[in-house]
Amino acid sequence: MTVRERTTEIGIRRAIGATPRDILRQILSESMMLTLLAGMSGITLSVLILQVVETAVGSSSDPAGAGASFQISFWLAIGAALLIALLGILAGLAPALRAMHIRPVEAMRSDE
Repeated sequence: MTVRERTTEIGIRRAIGATPRDILRQILSESMMLTLLAGMSGITLSVLILQVVETAVGSSSDPAGAGASFQISFWLAIGAALLIALLGILAGLAPALRAMHIRPVEAMRSDE
């Protein structure tokens, strides 16, 4: 959902006393949470797939694959989550800055 689609909501929030900083915080936190949710889902799915591959390779009759390990480290997953959160903030920065500059009267007037 873009800022244009939420212009009326942002205008109403500004009209009842939300500061530009409140709007900025809202947009950035929503962006970060959405990217974190998607990123953590991707990491979880990757770990599950790697577990299945490791089990399949380990149970095969091929002796070369008996000691194979297909897991990611805990700290790599934490680092990926932090990177995803940072990217979420960066992705939400431009829409958040645009939303900060919406004037309440113009936003409610442009109700579509």
